[in-house]
Amino acid sequence: MLREETKEFLSVLSSDHYLHGFSDAELMDILLHSDEWSMEDVFGAQQVLGQRGKAVPDDLIAAARASRIRGLRNPAPPQTAFVVLGYVSALLGGLLGIAIGWYINTAMKILPNGERVPVYRIEDRRHGARLFAIGVTVALGLLAYRLVLILTR
Repeated sequence: MLREETKEFLSVLSSDHYLHGFSDAELMDILLHSDEWSMEDVFGAQQVLGQRGKAVPDDLIAAARASRIRGLRNPAPPQTAFVVLGYVSALLGGLLGIAIGWYINTAMKILPNGERVPVYRIEDRRHGARLFAIGVTVALGLLAYRLVLILTR
């Protein structure tokens, strides 16, 4: 319903509208990244391209958006340095190792279609779970050691 209202509202885009100053490539970018723009801008870009004789069919836009979402679904590249820092910190009993492990294991991103996907690769998430477990174990061990020292004084 909102899309139909927007289309009716933008049935005629004034000649001084700021979208007329955009290049064709910029207008296409608006169509492809519609989640980053207002609905008025998306329909306006489509209208301006149509006025310029470069109308883009809706099915082509939908296919390009689906391709973009598939690309966004891909996980981040390997986090070797981050994981190594986490292991060093976890083994030294630092809370930083626990935090890094928890973050790598649980970080999620929300795609423009509302889908939630993990940020990191499965291998990195496994390292994150190990980091968390090692960090908690070492921290609890250090805490127990200090409690024993305090109680034996």
